[in-house]
Amino acid sequence: MSTTKKKTVTRPAGKSASSIASLEARIATLEHHIQSSWLLGEHFWKRAFAVVGHYISAMFAIWVGVLILVLISIVLAGVLAGVASIFN
Repeated sequence: MSTTKKKTVTRPAGKSASSIASLEARIATLEHHIQSSWLLGEHFWKRAFAVVGHYISAMFAIWVGVLILVLISIVLAGVLAGVASIFN
């Protein structure tokens, strides 16, 4: 069995106190965002509508991407058909 030793890092007292304070501020901000999130709300219908909204947004983004690919394919097919008709 191998034993690993943790390296202890010594920091100046002022620097660690300010980093702890900044971490506490970040945690407070995250807690505020979590409390205002519909996905993590207390009410069932609020959570349900949040899930449906995310689903609709994701499907819209996917269909826009598919539509762009289809339109590019149609334009490319038209250009290739035009070029082929020139040489025939």
